[in-house]
Amino acid sequence: MMVRSFGELSKVKLSGNELKTIALSAMFIQHLAIANVVTGYYNQLLAIGRVTLPIIIFLLVEGIYHTRNKLKYFLNLAIAMVISEIPYRLAFKIDLTQPPIFMNIFSALILSFLFAMIVILIQKYIKNAIVMLAVLIAFFILANIFEIDYNIYPIVLVLIFVGLRENIFIRNIFLYFTFVLEFEHFLLGLVVILLLNLYDGKRSSRIEGGDKREAIFGEKAVKYGYYLFYPVHFLLIYVIKILM
Repeated sequence: MMVRSFGELSKVKLSGNELKTIALSAMFIQHLAIANVVTGYYNQLLAIGRVTLPIIIFLLVEGIYHTRNKLKYFLNLAIAMVISEIPYRLAFKIDLTQPPIFMNIFSALILSFLFAMIVILIQKYIKNAIVMLAVLIAFFILANIFEIDYNIYPIVLVLIFVGLRENIFIRNIFLYFTFVLEFEHFLLGLVVILLLNLYDGKRSSRIEGGDKREAIFGEKAVKYGYYLFYPVHFLLIYVIKILM
């Protein structure tokens, strides 16, 4: 019986949507603490949210490799960034005129997207370490200029996920130690490694049977639902704070 249980455990896999759900749930919990909606266990709730960024950047990179329309992908990120900014500031009581122009996480995702695209092109066509280093330094500078969330950490994550995509073992080592350096949390670093290693390479769980058009419509609804969740959860936090 125990052997069968371990066997079943080894077969556990997570789709991209399932990973995204975990990441967004952790983020929501963290934001409830930051916005003082939940006042107890602040450090613990804050820590839970730290798993979000590595998962989201990982899925961003995988999305670049799998999407056919990279321009549309970029535009979706840009639109989400614009839509999310006011709800973000309302939730955390940040003045609308306070710089930078965009504070929400999508500014970091856009910069990460651009960096990932350039790194992939360098890997494919140029294959020059000096050029790669120059681009890396340039994006470190841009991360500071635009004051993106987590500073240069998203750029470092992109470098790990693109540069070590074919070497999972080495990727895990670099991912773990950069996570610990950024957040000083040893256990959560292992949780992130575990979650990403359960990824099955698919956007969503396989849909058995049913009309193909319905399946496509359903996947699109889920896809844009994830984008909408970000600004909507800030508005929800804002409303809760008004009612408290």
